[in-house]
Amino acid sequence: AETQVTDETHVGQIHTALSHLQAVSGKKSGRFLLAQLSKRFAGPVSGFVATEQVPAQAADEDEEAKQEALVEVISAITTLIYFGLVYLLAKYYLGKREAAYSVPIEGDAGVDTFKDFRAGICQWYQRPDICLWAWCCPAIRWGDNMWTMGAFRSFWFAMVLFFGVHAMVGNTLDGMGILVLAILGAGYRQELRQRFQMTRQGGSTYAEDFCLYCWCMCCAVAQEARHVEEAVRSGHPAVARKAAATTADLGDA
Repeated sequence: AETQVTDETHVGQIHTALSHLQAVSGKKSGRFLLAQLSKRFAGPVSGFVATEQVPAQAADEDEEAKQEALVEVISAITTLIYFGLVYLLAKYYLGKREAAYSVPIEGDAGVDTFKDFRAGICQWYQRPDICLWAWCCPAIRWGDNMWTMGAFRSFWFAMVLFFGVHAMVGNTLDGMGILVLAILGAGYRQELRQRFQMTRQGGSTYAEDFCLYCWCMCCAVAQEARHVEEAVRSGHPAVARKAAATTADLGDA
């Protein structure tokens, strides 16, 4: 009995000392010492430890929630700023579009020459202008490709669609964004194959197109851009109705 009284007296003194220590050096030091002393005074001290840990854990969780909310806000603001820049670049691009599409094509440009892609997947370097847009602003170049071949009625809708999915790739870390982008890109690449009556379409080519958009999206966009642009310049029937298009026909901005 005397030993128990002595232990309880010591515990009271320890509580007082630790309270002072926490005020001076912070709660982490006090909790560390309490964890060590709980081996000796399991009953009284463990209750004190539990009392101190619950509010501490709640405070840590609140801090983590605040940090996650701040990250989401910053990400949203960054995306809006990026979209604003892309919109301005799209306006600039459309102002230059007519000149690029009005240049007569050189060499053989018969319908049969469009039954396969006019350029290889790695020949993007041959057209630095297309390469630049495909790498820096793929949403703009892809939107023009899809609108020009008639997949969308509005350039702006096509551009915003691709931009939204592409932005999701940067905001997710589980690969879901890349998967959605690859499905979107491969699906419309298949439509391009069909519109130009390419000899290779469907079947294994869908897997091929899917992989291209997974690992070489910009190359795929550049290849499609060269094909569509040369089709317009040669008067190909798949895009004939877009050949004389002006920026006013691109849909409301």
